[in-house]
Amino acid sequence: MSQEERLQPKRINVAINEAMLHAIDRMIHGEHVTLTEAVRRLIGYGDHIYRAVKAGDTVIVRTRAGDETQVILHGVDPEEAR
Repeated sequence: MSQEERLQPKRINVAINEAMLHAIDRMIHGEHVTLTEAVRRLIGYGDHIYRAVKAGDTVIVRTRAGDETQVILHGVDPEEAR
C-alpha cells in the first residue's frame, strides 16, 4: 500500500460511551466545528499525548492558575518503547 493510499480518509463505525459523547460535544460547541472535525482533533490530541508518554516523556497540564497535573495513561508502559 502506497503512502498516498494510507493517507486517504477511512470510514469507521465506533460505539462510544456518554462521557466520550460529551467530550465531542464540548469540542463541537467550543470550537464551532463539525462532528467529523471534532473527532479528528480529539484523536490527534490523544495520539500526541499517547506518543509522548510511550516515549517516556512526562506530560503536564498547567491551569491558568498555575496548578499542574501529570498525565498518566493507564496500561501504557513507556519502558516497552525502549
